[in-house]
Amino acid sequence: MNNFNQRKDIKVALIQMNSVANQEVNLQKAIELSKQALSKNAKLIAFPEVFNYRKRYKSEAIHKETLDGKCVTIFKDLAKSYNCYILLGSISELIPNSKKVYNTSVMISDKGAVIGVYRKMHLFDVEVDNVKIKESSVFERGDSPELVSVCGHNLGMSICYDLRFAELYRYYTCQNATIIAVPSSFTKKTGQAHWLTLLKARAIENQVYVLAPNQVGIGGNGIETFGHSVIIDPWGTVVACGSASNEEVVIGDVSVSEIERIRKGLPCLDHRLDTLNNNNY
Repeated sequence: MNNFNQRKDIKVALIQMNSVANQEVNLQKAIELSKQALSKNAKLIAFPEVFNYRKRYKSEAIHKETLDGKCVTIFKDLAKSYNCYILLGSISELIPNSKKVYNTSVMISDKGAVIGVYRKMHLFDVEVDNVKIKESSVFERGDSPELVSVCGHNLGMSICYDLRFAELYRYYTCQNATIIAVPSSFTKKTGQAHWLTLLKARAIENQVYVLAPNQVGIGGNGIETFGHSVIIDPWGTVVACGSASNEEVVIGDVSVSEIERIRKGLPCLDHRLDTLNNNNY
């Protein structure tokens, strides 16, 4: 678990967006923010959940697309042209012969190839302060984790509400993950209470970097989101954090030596009791 010879430091850019109910506007904005990130030498660019279209959930299925459709193709070309990895936080992926869609996160390599596809497993069906959100009315849940290689690191993919289910992240750690991605559209109400607490917990308990690009402001779905896109190191320290109100690029570094230092000094992953493990994914 502690072989770091093949891993490299990574300059990461989290894109904090206020996505609206207009795909063309969102895509143009995403490209512009990507260019800002690239001007700062980012090797990995990560977008939030529903970055290319955000409206009330019933309308998500109207804008469903395939993994070789326009949106993914645009960013495959961008990744190849600039030799960078791009995480598309999520798109509404078409399911043949179904009215529902997958909430799908896509990782694109620096060669412009899709190397990871994760379909959100935990759907956000809640009522908070009389505001009801029911993702299962339009989204089909995914059924498997997804681990990809980025600059020698194993990166575990997840989306937003998954953050509350620690077993997914422990599974990734058992698969030698050193980075976890949590692209989100975390609401202001739940974000104020839980966002940083949960992200820090996942980072500390698994001794991994956590990359969490979030939506900001009131988007096309009429729900206010929390912003505060954040990079957290394996000690739980905030490396970089976005604001509560602005669309912006949040830059920080994933340091191999920092992961190694923390895991060697506090080898809690080596002290785990196998008798308590029950990874069912």
